[in-house]
Amino acid sequence: MAAHHSRNRRPLPGYVLNETVVSRLNEKVMDSHCHIDFIDNKLKEKDKLETWSIQMSNLKLDPSNKFGGMVTNFCQPRDWDRLGCVQPDLMIKLQYAKGVYYTLGCHPQWTHELRRCWTKRMVHIIAQDRLGKCVGIGECGLDYHHKVNKDIQKKAFRHQIRLAMKLGMPLVIHVRDAQNDALKVMRDAGLPRDHSIHRHCFTGNIQQMNEWMEQFPNSVMGFTNLVTFPSATDVHDVVRTLSMDKIVLETDAPYFLPKGGKGIPGDSRPALYPPVIKIGQGGRPMSQPLNVLNVAAQVAAIKGSTLEKVLAANTRNIHRVYNIKS
Repeated sequence: MAAHHSRNRRPLPGYVLNETVVSRLNEKVMDSHCHIDFIDNKLKEKDKLETWSIQMSNLKLDPSNKFGGMVTNFCQPRDWDRLGCVQPDLMIKLQYAKGVYYTLGCHPQWTHELRRCWTKRMVHIIAQDRLGKCVGIGECGLDYHHKVNKDIQKKAFRHQIRLAMKLGMPLVIHVRDAQNDALKVMRDAGLPRDHSIHRHCFTGNIQQMNEWMEQFPNSVMGFTNLVTFPSATDVHDVVRTLSMDKIVLETDAPYFLPKGGKGIPGDSRPALYPPVIKIGQGGRPMSQPLNVLNVAAQVAAIKGSTLEKVLAANTRNIHRVYNIKS
């Protein structure tokens, strides 16, 4: 036990990330999980998204032209659970952007807002995807940190599991304080062991990671910029342990502002690069898809690898899990 604690107390390795480092990269950058709709909802009318390339240019998000793609999650039913079963305007705009893909589902914290026949509306919206840009169901799952009735959460999770099975699509799963129940719902729903799963924003320990992988070995674990927080020792241990073919990198933008980037071990100061989204004077900062570079650089430092290798593995893994051909 004492050895475990001393191991956890090692300073988090520092990483260096700035425009010079990024401009020299051969690899493009892909974010496996973000919420462009949440970002767009927070922007003033004049800053709202028309096209993703214009958005990046206007907000100066990609100085070195390294954006390679993203998977954005539409998981707030108020955005899509509407009469008429039409695609949200933002979904239509984003699906024409090169390298941009999306998933559709309901986050557990909003499961109480779902209306009758909501799964039929999901099916109709997915059927309108003519470009193959809808690549998964979710994010869905269980979150007992939120006070939504557990039975309501389980029912919605079960429906989305069955829909993913019916459509042959990967699942994006969010689990917080509920791993045992989540695994039980998945087993009871008949989810095959080899179903493709993106376990989003994994924050558990090695034991929980092993328990999950034993039951659903075709999962990948998603890590956000929480990995750059010196206090996230369980996450650091899991990253050290997992092979790179089981890791995908994500921002969960607009959440999880990165730390570090100056090469100092255990640095908890905000990262300065890539730029975050900041609208107006004193605007609240938001992370953005290119901040996945911070995750990649920190993972590389933890694993003793290079930024190029980690970015390349991340893109391969995203393409494999979501069956993206391009």
